[in-house]
Amino acid sequence: MNGLLDINTPNGQKTLPQVDRAYEIFEQRFPGFMVISTIEDRAADNDSFVCQVVGKRPVVRAVVEVKCRNETLRKMHGTGEHDYHSEWLITLDKLKRCGAIAASLKVPFIGLCYLVPDDILLVQRIYNWDGSKATDIRDEWGVTDATCNGGKANRLNAYVKVHDKGDWKPTQVWALNDPVLPTTPYEPEDDPFYDPRFKPRR
Repeated sequence: MNGLLDINTPNGQKTLPQVDRAYEIFEQRFPGFMVISTIEDRAADNDSFVCQVVGKRPVVRAVVEVKCRNETLRKMHGTGEHDYHSEWLITLDKLKRCGAIAASLKVPFIGLCYLVPDDILLVQRIYNWDGSKATDIRDEWGVTDATCNGGKANRLNAYVKVHDKGDWKPTQVWALNDPVLPTTPYEPEDDPFYDPRFKPRR
């Protein structure tokens, strides 16, 4: 059974350093938060969790789906015929399973999309802690790549709107003091973990 998983194939193994890089950028951008992965060679519904140390122990703050794309930021946000129009494709089944996990834990579901050529990580909150949508999502049947190993699949896909304010270059982490980026956690408009009910214990 495990041998059928993408991660156990040569192409799947190539994505591991890319996933590590995505998590590295994320943790640099959000000091005090850590990404804890699920077991890579098992078919878990979600890829990882974001945790924050509160008091003496880590607390789950978000459910995570991560993808690595060999595409540029220009193509992601482009409006041409072959561009992605600021939309990120995830199978609808995957989206629902991750959303259900997040809803059961009462935390947000966020997506990380690492753009390999640009070394840029897109971060988008997809569902809020209460299960409501945090961005525009449309579903559509279509033929897309089945896996990283090729093949085609006709299935119901979700197209998640990725907003420009989620585009964080690793060179912009804290040091450049970019005014577009939030400088502290828990800002409603920018923080992917925003939860008005969450109050860390002192």
